[in-house]
Amino acid sequence: MGFLDKVKGALNIGGSKMTINGPGTVQNGANLDFTAVLIGGKMEQNITSVQAQLIMSENQPQGMVNRGMNNAMQNSTIGSTQNKVVQTIAQDSVNQAFTIQPGEQKEFSFSLPVNLGGVGESGAGFMGALNKLNNMASSQRRMYKLKVTADIEGSTDASSEMRIDIQL
Repeated sequence: MGFLDKVKGALNIGGSKMTINGPGTVQNGANLDFTAVLIGGKMEQNITSVQAQLIMSENQPQGMVNRGMNNAMQNSTIGSTQNKVVQTIAQDSVNQAFTIQPGEQKEFSFSLPVNLGGVGESGAGFMGALNKLNNMASSQRRMYKLKVTADIEGSTDASSEMRIDIQL
């Protein structure tokens, strides 16, 4: 293997690619069932694991960040009046190492529970109404995405993302 081939391998150029086959919409309280397909590239690659995550990202005006969220990361940019909060809602992984051959396809089935609990935009009763009013007043924007990543040994990981709409 020449130097250029080693660089291509490290950057996953010509390497494995990930795709997601799943619904674009799921009901809160249900399971998000989907498959991820890893397609081998032009070279043999060792895969150490495949991870699936359902992620919520939310833009909040400064001063409105909910610091009580578990697994949340806060990012802000200089001069911005928005904070971005990212939270993992559900995750699963396949931790069995394997080697994928050129052109080979491996399919992985996942089922992630969708339970927004106190993170959702709506709710019942007085507190639900206050939560709705707060969300409208502060112009919060929530987005949900499904991300699947194959951890490739010695190379840039293969990943794919898909936007998910969650019906509350």
